[in-house]
Amino acid sequence: IGKKYQGRGWVSQSIKAFSDFAFGDLGLNKLHIIIHISNLPSIKVAENAGFKWIRTLPNEFVTTGKGSLDMELYEKER
Repeated sequence: IGKKYQGRGWVSQSIKAFSDFAFGDLGLNKLHIIIHISNLPSIKVAENAGFKWIRTLPNEFVTTGKGSLDMELYEKER
């Protein structure tokens, strides 16, 4: 999300609405969010939405010219 729109709670509201839809309407039992360790605002949003850190995923994301990055797995259960 652009800096101009950060801090307004829109991502938090979106994750809550998506989680409600996924668990209620779709009947899913578990959701995952994968975040880079340096993305502290996204980690905060995930934790505030009830997602818990599960583990580090080695070499999970491949970038152009930078190789692969470890990512953090966060999970929320119904």
